[in-house]
Amino acid sequence: MNNAKNKNITAREIDFAKWYTDVIKQAELCDYGAENGSAAGTIIFRPRGYAIWENIQHLLNQKFKILNIENVMLPLLISQKAFQVEKDHIEGFAPECATVTKVGNNQLSEELIIRPTSEVLFCRHFSKIISSYKQLPLLYNQWCNVVRWEKNTKPFLRTSEFLWQEGHTMHNNDEEAKNFTLKMIKLYADFVEQQLAIKVIVGAKTIHERFAGAKMTYTIETMMQDGQALQAGTSHYFGQEFTKVFNIKFSNKDNKQELGYQTSWGVSTRLIGALIMAHSDDLGLVLPSTIAPHQIMLLNLSPKSDKFKITVERIFKILSSHFRVLINEDNKSFSYKKSESQIKGIPITIAIGEQEIENQVIKLILRHNLDTIDVEINNEKLLVTTIINQLNKLNKDLFNSSQKKLNTSLKELTDFNEYHKLVKIHKGFFIVPFCDQIKCEEEIKSLTGTTSRCIPLEPYKKPSNCFKCQTPNSVWTYFARSY
Repeated sequence: MNNAKNKNITAREIDFAKWYTDVIKQAELCDYGAENGSAAGTIIFRPRGYAIWENIQHLLNQKFKILNIENVMLPLLISQKAFQVEKDHIEGFAPECATVTKVGNNQLSEELIIRPTSEVLFCRHFSKIISSYKQLPLLYNQWCNVVRWEKNTKPFLRTSEFLWQEGHTMHNNDEEAKNFTLKMIKLYADFVEQQLAIKVIVGAKTIHERFAGAKMTYTIETMMQDGQALQAGTSHYFGQEFTKVFNIKFSNKDNKQELGYQTSWGVSTRLIGALIMAHSDDLGLVLPSTIAPHQIMLLNLSPKSDKFKITVERIFKILSSHFRVLINEDNKSFSYKKSESQIKGIPITIAIGEQEIENQVIKLILRHNLDTIDVEINNEKLLVTTIINQLNKLNKDLFNSSQKKLNTSLKELTDFNEYHKLVKIHKGFFIVPFCDQIKCEEEIKSLTGTTSRCIPLEPYKKPSNCFKCQTPNSVWTYFARSY
C-alpha cells in the first residue's frame, strides 16, 4: 500500500479514528443524520456510499438465489406483547429498543417496538404458514433497516439505524439446520474474501459471545489496519429454542407433530466500514473493483475541445460495455481531478489530454499502488484486456495485503501475564488456549479490554491448559480488541 498523503485526511498513524471519518467525508460516502434534522447516531447514505451497498446486495443476492433463498419483507413495528414472548432473546436488545407511543395526539394502547431484529415476527409468521414437512426447508431473507439505540456511534460500523440482511430458515431435522448454518457462514467467508478482498477467520463464538437464544453462533472475523478485530457476519443455529416458544410445528413423514429446527444469519452495512478500514490509505478510499461504484474514471483535460470530446466519448463507449465508467469533464486542473478520483477510490483513472492525443497512447493510473501503465488508444482489444487484468490484480493485491497483515500480526501465547503486558502494545490478534467459561472470559475482558473473537473451525493445535485459569483441555481461541 502506498504512503502518499492528502492534506485533507489525517494520517493513519496519527489518529486512526479521525482518519476513518476523514476518508468517509472526503469520499462523500455519507452525512450525519443529526446535522440534517434526523436522530443522533444516524447517517444519510450519499450516492457513492449507497452504491457500494447496492453492489454488495446484488452480489450476495446472486449467491442466495443459487441456494433457493427467497427475499421477503416484514413490518417495521412489533407489538410490545409479541416482543415480550421470548424474554431471554429480547433481554439483550431491551436497552437499545426504540418505541412508538403516540400517533398524532392519540396515545397508543400498547407500545410498538421499532424492530432491532425480526426473529419474533418471522417466528410468528412461520407458526401460521408451516404445517407439513413437505414445505421445508423454508429459506427466507429480508433486506431492511433496523433500529438499535447505540450510545457510541461510528458511521457504518455502529449507528442507531442501519441496513442489513437477515436470513431466517426453518428445517425438518436437526442435521439439515446445522449444516445450513455452517453453509451460510462459509458463504459469507467466501464473499468477503473474493469480493471484498479481506482475509477472514471463520469460527464459532464462545458461550459468552453467542447471540441471545442461539445454541451455536458462527462468525467471520476480520482485522483492520489498526490491528483491531471487526465481526463481519454471523450465522446462528437456534435448533428448537424459538420453535418451542412460538409453537412452530409440522407434520413429519410419520404424520406426527414435530417442532421445526431454525437458523438465522446476516451481514450489514458494517461491511462498508470494513472495506474502508482494511484497504484505504492516506490519499483516501481504496476499493476492490468488484464493489467500486465506478471502476474507471476518464479525465478529459480539455473539455472545451471537440477533438478531445470525440476521443473521450469513443473510449467511454468501448469501456462502458465492460466496466462501470465515469467521465469527468469539469474545468479543474489535472492534479485536482486525479486527487478527486483517488479520494473516491476509483480503481483506474485514465487522463486524456494533448500528449495522449498526439502520441495515441493513454496512461492507466492504478489507485491502490499508484502504478501507471501505457496502452495504445486505438488498440481496443488490448485496452479492455489490460484493464480486466489490472482490476483482477487489484483485488488479489488487496487480499494478499490483508492476509499478510493478519498472519504477521498473530501472536500465539499460553501465559496470561505475558498476554496482559503485550495487549497494551500489540496491534493484531492473539491465539490462546481458552476454557470457554463465562466467568473467565468476563475477567479477561475486565482486565484487558479484549474479547474472544472465535474458536477456529479447523483446530489450531491440540487443546492445552487455559492461558488464564489453567483449566485443562482448553481449545485454542482467537482474542483481540474489537470494534
